[in-house]
Amino acid sequence: MNDVAAMNDLANAFEPLYRDIEERDTYPKIRPHLAHYTSLEVVESILKSGELWFSNPLYMNDFEEVKHSLKLSVESVKQSHALKEALKSESMFETFALRFELFVDHFEKEYLINAYIFCLSRHEMANDDGILSMWRGYGASGNGAAIVIATERLNSKSQSPLIIDEVQYMTRQERSDWIRNKLIEASEIIARMEVSESSVASIAFHVFERLRVFSFFSKHIGFSEENEWRIIYDPHRDHPAVNYANFYSYSIGRRGVEPKLKLNLIKTEFEMNVSDLIDKIIIGPTVSGEFSAKAFERMLMMLDKPSLASKVRVSGIPFRG
Repeated sequence: MNDVAAMNDLANAFEPLYRDIEERDTYPKIRPHLAHYTSLEVVESILKSGELWFSNPLYMNDFEEVKHSLKLSVESVKQSHALKEALKSESMFETFALRFELFVDHFEKEYLINAYIFCLSRHEMANDDGILSMWRGYGASGNGAAIVIATERLNSKSQSPLIIDEVQYMTRQERSDWIRNKLIEASEIIARMEVSESSVASIAFHVFERLRVFSFFSKHIGFSEENEWRIIYDPHRDHPAVNYANFYSYSIGRRGVEPKLKLNLIKTEFEMNVSDLIDKIIIGPTVSGEFSAKAFERMLMMLDKPSLASKVRVSGIPFRG
């Protein structure tokens, strides 16, 4: 067996670790409407440039995201009796734990700065008002707008470095239990293998990969009312044929210079304009009104987006910030 075949066989062996994702009703099985709440300035920038601005997870508002999950994963690996039994020797277990921690450390130092998230909230088609808590938290205290996209118009690409999924909300204990149970699943797979010094690093990598993906889509239960979905750019999945690194950029805001991924869909394998994804644009409740809608429509005309004018809605929530 050549090296490529051996690598493919190893990857296939760990596919069951992703079965929980496959069994859930998520994208692309379902194609929900998703709303991105933001400021009017960002909406203008998106429409003017045709770019979706993805944020780096290290600049996001839940400090437990990503880095916390990865730290918890390292601790759980070191404490896993199931892994120790599956690897059959103390030295092999120590090598596995060391390699796992090195993968986490390398990802945090070299890759996480180039991992990006576009956050959205699940949106009911008939809702033309938006959600009050989302306006308060993300829609410029009601002074912004929500861009609602129809994911049914987005073609699923198996080779894309983008992952689309809903967020799982958990308490700290639930998150810890999930990781521990996933390590038990991994241990059952490893126990059926012939593990050697030359293969233990690759085995640790596949376990790390599953827990890394989990870290992108887990969030503290206190945020559950957001009904968040995410589009993740995963640098581990990027490859020369698509090369999303071409979209690495930055923005300057209240926290200084922030890394961004400014994704122009027309220049990707999706080959479509952002405007083609938009189902409606809801103007926030503190700026809503007949004149605000007309001014917004004028902006669309000046941005050469007249087809979006009929998709503008005005939130009727009685909220004035």
